Amino acid sequence: MPWRDDSTLGAHVWDTQPMSDDDLAVRDEELTWLLRHEKKNWKLFNGRITGRDRDFPLGPVNAEGTYGALGAYPPSASIAASALSTTETGLLSAANVAIYTPMPPNSILAPQAWRIVICGVYTAGATPGTVAFTPRIGNANTSPSLGASAAITQTALTNAFWMIKGDITVRSIGGPGTNSKATGVFDAKVNTAVGGAFNTALWGTGTADASFDSTIAIGTNGGGLWIGAVDAGATNHATYTMQQVHWMDWN
Repeated sequence: MPWRDDSTLGAHVWDTQPMSDDDLAVRDEELTWLLRHEKKNWKLFNGRITGRDRDFPLGPVNAEGTYGALGAYPPSASIAASALSTTETGLLSAANVAIYTPMPPNSILAPQAWRIVICGVYTAGATPGTVAFTPRIGNANTSPSLGASAAITQTALTNAFWMIKGDITVRSIGGPGTNSKATGVFDAKVNTAVGGAFNTALWGTGTADASFDSTIAIGTNGGGLWIGAVDAGATNHATYTMQQVHWMDWN
């Protein structure tokens, strides 16, 4: 069956005409360009590449994620350092969670996949303590936990590198209240020599899913991903500066 032109050429579908050889050639050129430039997740509408909402073309269809599979734009510059302590402190402040790692209320799918990559540099003085990380769905150290890492030994360094990567799956969505379920697995690396060796930890939510409220608005105790850090040292607590935050909404 031949491709047909967009049905706007006639009042009814049966008024459309088969695509001409020239139209097919243009369509094939568009497909070749998209493949060459790695434009993914486009679709066809009556034979032509489109992303239509019935009245006007929107261009090639992108991934279902908010910004082409990114859940938010990354920061354009480093974010001010977080001074750690023996109380869990967010690597991103509550205000920055709303900007860089948001989870918009009443719009999360299930199952839905998210990925976080957050990294930067840390500075610690003499006899530093260990650091432990706790990702949470929310924007405070009281938000539902996705698991806490083991203590990671820090080193007395200036502007050493650290990185946290994690994959989160929202398993189910429920009504208001902590009736939604999620699980995650995370990996952290903390330099023991600037730009060289590192200590690491691998951890996750475990066998019991985290329960959270998917209806909480961004900017309150919910609506995003918080990554807390605790420095167990008695003195010379480390400071962590965020240089990159990549928050990915895979579907």
